[in-house]
Amino acid sequence: MTDFGITPDRIASMAAAWRTGGDALRGLSFPAPPRPADCAAARAMAHCVEEAAAAATRLGTELTGLGDGVERFNTVTVGSDAAAAAGLVERRR
Repeated sequence: MTDFGITPDRIASMAAAWRTGGDALRGLSFPAPPRPADCAAARAMAHCVEEAAAAATRLGTELTGLGDGVERFNTVTVGSDAAAAAGLVERRR
């Protein structure tokens, strides 16, 4: 455990979970209800299905993007921490 209470492995797990959740959201299917032209309730229901599908796709994409961003942050942070540590070790010599 680090001073901040989170390790690179935990950050990587969180990023992976966000990407998995995003993929699951984008993978949801919303079967279209029948669309009789003369039925307002059926049209309203179809509109709800379309909006739900669009929202799931949009939110899934955002969640996957957040997971990707956190993973990039983790990679950069681990690399910069290692470089800083190497610099400190070198100064001790």
